[in-house]
Amino acid sequence: MQNASGLMSLCFPYMLLEGVLNNLSGASWMSSQITSTAETRQIVEEEISSLELPVSVVIGQTKISIRDLLQLQRGDILALDKPYTSDLLVQIDGKTKMTAVSGLIGRKKAAKITRIIEREVPGSNE
Repeated sequence: MQNASGLMSLCFPYMLLEGVLNNLSGASWMSSQITSTAETRQIVEEEISSLELPVSVVIGQTKISIRDLLQLQRGDILALDKPYTSDLLVQIDGKTKMTAVSGLIGRKKAAKITRIIEREVPGSNE
């Protein structure tokens, strides 16, 4: 089961749990979660810090027919759906998460982040 993930349900007989049921209330579980949140967050951040995700910047979109696609040649121009001055969309793993403006770093094209659109990690202030 290497690299497997999912949910697992464990079933215990009531007689086995009867003595500890008072300790399994939602309030006691939540209080234990609150005290370990900072430590848990640090562990998770250390684990995911070395992961690599595909990041792409979308400058615009257009629709063309297959016939036009097959006839494209060097130097052809495609009209995009937004002005060149508009913000670019930054996608992480295919999901739009930020906006950016285009620029250069030396001779390489770059994108400067201007706004975070969606933050999925609750309580993150970064």
